[in-house]
Amino acid sequence: MANDPSTPEDPDNHKMPLLDHLIELRQRLIYSVVAFLACFLAAYYFAQPIFDFLVEPLKKVYEGQSGRRMIFTAPTEAFFTYVKVAFFTACFVSFPIIAAQIWAFVAPGLYRNEKKAFLPFLAATPVLFLLGTALLYYVILPFALKFFASFEVMAGHGAMPIQLEAKMSEYLSLVMTLIFAFGISFELPVLLTLLAKVGIVSAEALASKRGALGREAARCRRGRGGRGRACAEARGGAGGGRQPAAAGRRDGLQPVAVDDGQIQPRSIRLPSKNNV
Repeated sequence: MANDPSTPEDPDNHKMPLLDHLIELRQRLIYSVVAFLACFLAAYYFAQPIFDFLVEPLKKVYEGQSGRRMIFTAPTEAFFTYVKVAFFTACFVSFPIIAAQIWAFVAPGLYRNEKKAFLPFLAATPVLFLLGTALLYYVILPFALKFFASFEVMAGHGAMPIQLEAKMSEYLSLVMTLIFAFGISFELPVLLTLLAKVGIVSAEALASKRGALGREAARCRRGRGGRGRACAEARGGAGGGRQPAAAGRRDGLQPVAVDDGQIQPRSIRLPSKNNV
């Protein structure tokens, strides 16, 4: 089978010793690190324009108002803020190159059908991430910043003015956290599809879980859950249901059984005189 020329895509036809695999891995890592460093240096050179682009939604909130500014309260804050901007930008820009190196290292060990199965997901990952970040930047972030800025208090009527002066580092942390949150949430279709192809999850299982959780939550909100223990777990165990009766007691007394809100009487066996 190893010498069969009719199956050139069979990974068994291209077996490599362990040392060759390590050499190939080192080469791919070198390419990835060099690409990241090149992107980092280029991004640091344009760090201030990139940061201005990230601050643009905040500028639009204060459009037409004079005297607005951003501050930094530590001597090194502005420098490290630009370093973080360059780092995040380098991660985004160099991801296609790093992903291509990972694929070049893994692809020779995959069969043709496996390559066809995984390659679309590898291409869809950066596209979906960019869609998530675009939704945040152009839709969600302007509304969020406008909401946060609405807590300002102007001077007058004896009130002390409260004005927003955003710090560079804190604003960047907020924006990057939201970018990662929205980008990763947009990757859920890729993750679920891969898990379905592997066989870990299925569409029927996900639909059944969603329906069961929704029905149980609705029962618990109405306060008439059919099973008290499930509602107790949904409410965090704070008085959500009756505790199951104990199996027995040391003194020989059998407690009554509680079943779906109805008390079922049981016979009570008193201790004998010999045991008193």
